[in-house]
Amino acid sequence: MSEFPREITFKAVFRTSDFVSESVRVLLSEKLETFSLSEKTSGGGKFISFTVSANFESEEKLNALTGSVSSIEGFTLMV
Repeated sequence: MSEFPREITFKAVFRTSDFVSESVRVLLSEKLETFSLSEKTSGGGKFISFTVSANFESEEKLNALTGSVSSIEGFTLMV
């Protein structure tokens, strides 16, 4: 089992839409004090991926955040 607190990086992939980028940014800003976020649109433009890095105090806080991210409309995959 991993020790916390620790920095975790994960990627979430969504179908591209007008609101998904703003939704992800707002959610992260509400849930995390500091984080790093990058986004990349797929070559065909159908998908957009977000790479998030942040320090998490516990596994429960990590799971709560990733659960919230995966509930955003258009979510397809998290790694």
